[in-house]
Amino acid sequence: MRFTLFLISLSGFIGQAQLSVAGNHLICPDHELILFAQGDSNYSWAMADDPDDIIWIGLYLAFVPTDTTSVILYSENDTLVVPIISGGSQCICKVFVPNVFTPDGDLFNDTFEPIVNCGEIQGVRLTVCNRMGKVVFDETHYEWVEWDGTDSENGQIVSDGLYGWQLSYINQKGETIHHMGHVFVLR
Repeated sequence: MRFTLFLISLSGFIGQAQLSVAGNHLICPDHELILFAQGDSNYSWAMADDPDDIIWIGLYLAFVPTDTTSVILYSENDTLVVPIISGGSQCICKVFVPNVFTPDGDLFNDTFEPIVNCGEIQGVRLTVCNRMGKVVFDETHYEWVEWDGTDSENGQIVSDGLYGWQLSYINQKGETIHHMGHVFVLR
């Protein structure tokens, strides 16, 4: 099972070489971790706790980690240490955020409502900005918030187009989680 949350990019420098790694570096139970090397040729991978034991040779490393550690990427001209960390609540929380909604009053898809499925959450805040950076919606609530496509300052329906959003909440472990992205308003 593949599980990719986001892309990381770490770099090291020796001489003219620039080595970087992209991919998911979070440990989640029973999920495959995939890292991709770039910036050089002939890559070798090892675990940091045994740097002399090469576990894979090639452009990418795919494995199911059992513990937090670090992975070492060797190339002809560079060496890079990539930390592998626990995904924590990011492993159990599933977040679905629509990328378009239609606030046209037809009672179908009229609100922008991100869905978080990870048990009890609280202290939710949703902020939406237009392309110029003006906040058109900024609301907090103990349990949940949704945007109806109106500018909270003047009550007018916003223009069609792309809007940036940020969602923050406190999960059941007391961790503050942040998500951000874009949504397209279309009538």
